[in-house]
Amino acid sequence: MEWEPLNEGGLRTFARYVREHADGQEEVLQAGLRIMVDLKRHFEGPVHEALLAEYREGAEGGLADMVDGIRVCADRLDVAAEVIAVMQNEVVEELAALAADRTGPPERRAAAARKHVDHLEEHLLHYVVDQVNEVAVAGLTEAVEGAAAPGRPASAALLAALDRDADAVPGHRVLSSARVERAAGAMQCLTGRAELLTELLRARARTVDFRSPPGPDDAVHREFLIDRGTALAVFGADGTVTLTAPELLARVGHRPTRVFLRDVGLPDDAVFFGVSQEYCDGEAEIGDRAWAPHAGPFDPAPWLCVGGFGGDGFHLDTATGTVYCVPEEGEAHPVASSPDRFVLALSALETERPLYDPERQRFDGLDPEGVEDRFLALLRRTDPGLPPGPGSFWSRALEHVHRGLNCY
Repeated sequence: MEWEPLNEGGLRTFARYVREHADGQEEVLQAGLRIMVDLKRHFEGPVHEALLAEYREGAEGGLADMVDGIRVCADRLDVAAEVIAVMQNEVVEELAALAADRTGPPERRAAAARKHVDHLEEHLLHYVVDQVNEVAVAGLTEAVEGAAAPGRPASAALLAALDRDADAVPGHRVLSSARVERAAGAMQCLTGRAELLTELLRARARTVDFRSPPGPDDAVHREFLIDRGTALAVFGADGTVTLTAPELLARVGHRPTRVFLRDVGLPDDAVFFGVSQEYCDGEAEIGDRAWAPHAGPFDPAPWLCVGGFGGDGFHLDTATGTVYCVPEEGEAHPVASSPDRFVLALSALETERPLYDPERQRFDGLDPEGVEDRFLALLRRTDPGLPPGPGSFWSRALEHVHRGLNCY
C-alpha cells in the first residue's frame, strides 16, 4: 500500500532555511539602525531626525513585522512537519496491524488499509497546503505588503527643500560630509546584503526534496551547521564534492565527519579553498608522513589532506573532525573544530563575494568592512574556541577581502 511520498524532513529543512533568512534580514535592519543612530554625530538637524524616525519606524514597525511573519511561516512549517510525522507513524502502525490480522478476507483488509491511507493523504493536504499556504504565507504576504505600503516621508520634502536652497531647512548642519557619504554607502551595501540573502533563500528552497525518506543518519545531519542543500545553493552541484571511495570513508573514524564528507561534501573551487585531485579521486592518504615536519605540535597521524588555497594545505583530523591549515610560511594551526563549521565559514565568504570582489560587484559599492564584521561574528558564534589570531588563515583571508582579491 502506497501513499503520497511526502516526508517531514523536507519541511523541517525548509523551515530552517526560512528561519535563518529571517535572522539574516533582522541583522540587516539592526545594522542599518546602528548606522542611522551613529550618523547623528556627523549630521544634525531636522533632516537627520526625520530620516532616523522613518528608518526606526520601518526597522521596529512594518519591516520588523515582516521578519516576524517570516518566522511565523517557519513555525507553521515545523508544525506541519510534526503532524506529518505523527500521522505517518499512526498509519504505519494501523497498516501493520491489518497485515497481521488474518481473520478477515484480504479484500476487506485492503479496503480498510486504503481508507487509512486516504485519511492520511487528506490530512497531509490540509496541513501542508492549508496551514502553510493559507495561514503562514498569507500572513507573510500581508506583512510584506504592509511594510512596502507607499507613502511620502517627511524627509523627502526636507531633502527636496535642501536641493533648492542649502539654507532652506533651519538647524540643518553637516559636520562631516565624508562620514555622511560613508554612511550612505554602507546603507546601500546593506540593501545589497538583503538582496543576497533573498537570492540564497530562493536557491536553498530549490534544493529541498520533500519526498526524501528518513535516513539512518538524520540525527547526525541535524547537528550540522550547514547541509547539502545550502552547499549546493552556494557552490553549485558541480562545485560540491562528496567522498565516495568506500575504503577511504571506512578509515574516517569520527562518525559525524564521515557522514559530512559522504553526504554533504566540500567545495571544489571556492574563493578561498579547493579540494585536491587526490581527494576527488579517493586516492588521498590518511597519515601521509610527508606532512609530519610541518605539523608542529599536532599529531598528523590521523590527518587527511583535503585541499588547499595558494600555498596553504588543509588537513582534516579523521579522529576528531578538526580542520588544520598548514601554511606555506608559518605554523600549522586549527581553522575549524569540524568540517561543517569550515564549510559554513567558506560559504559565508562565497555568498558575500559581490560585496568585496570587484569582478563580482553588482551593487553601487563594496563593503569589505561589513563582510569582515559579519564573518568574525559568525566565527565567534559557531567556533568560539578558535579565534582567528594574527597570521592565521582566516586573518589572511580577510586581508584578501580588504584588497579586493587582487593580491593573489
